[in-house]
Amino acid sequence: MEKENTSTAVNFDLNFENPSKNIDDATMQGNSRFADPLSETDMNNLIKSAVPQNTERKSRWAVNIFTEWAKTRSIKEPILSMDNMTLNQFLCGFITEVRNKAGEHYRPNTLYEIITSIQHYLRQNGKVVSFLDDNEFRKMRQVLDARMKEVAKTGLGSSRRKAAGKPKSLVSTKRKDYLAPIRQPNCWTH
Repeated sequence: MEKENTSTAVNFDLNFENPSKNIDDATMQGNSRFADPLSETDMNNLIKSAVPQNTERKSRWAVNIFTEWAKTRSIKEPILSMDNMTLNQFLCGFITEVRNKAGEHYRPNTLYEIITSIQHYLRQNGKVVSFLDDNEFRKMRQVLDARMKEVAKTGLGSSRRKAAGKPKSLVSTKRKDYLAPIRQPNCWTH
C-alpha cells in the first residue's frame, strides 16, 4: 500500500512589492491581526518619535556648539561629511578649546554629555560611530579623559547639587527608636 503525501507546501513569498496581491477578503475588511504596511516615511517618523525630545534638544545643542567652534577655526566641512580620522582630530581640538558662554570650562560631566550627544546626532543621521569604543577615536578618548581630570582638579564639578528643602535624615529622630534592633533571648547568638 502506497502512502499518500499529505504535506502542504508553504509559500514564503511575502511579495513586499505588492502587499495587497495575496490578501484575502477578511484582510481587506480589516479583520486581520496585521496592520497595513507602513511607508518608508511613516517608519522614519515612528523611529523619530521614539527618541525623547530632551535627547534631541541636547543633541542639537551639542552639535551647534561644535559647529560654532568649527566656524571659528575655519572648518567648512559639515560634521556628517567628516571621515572618522578627521572627526577624531577635530574633536580633540574641540574638547581642549570649548568653553561655556561665560568663557569658563564646562564641568567634566557636561563635557562628556556634549561628546555623547554629538555621537547620538551622528548615529541618528546614519553615521554609525562609537566614540567610547572604536579604536579610531582612541586619542579623542584620551584627550577627553585628560581634560575631564584637569577640570576636576580645579574643583569644578566636584560638588553635587542637592535638592532644596531635602531633610538631612530620611528618618525622623522621633521614630528612630522604632527602627532600633529589639534584643530577644536567643537572638543574635555568637
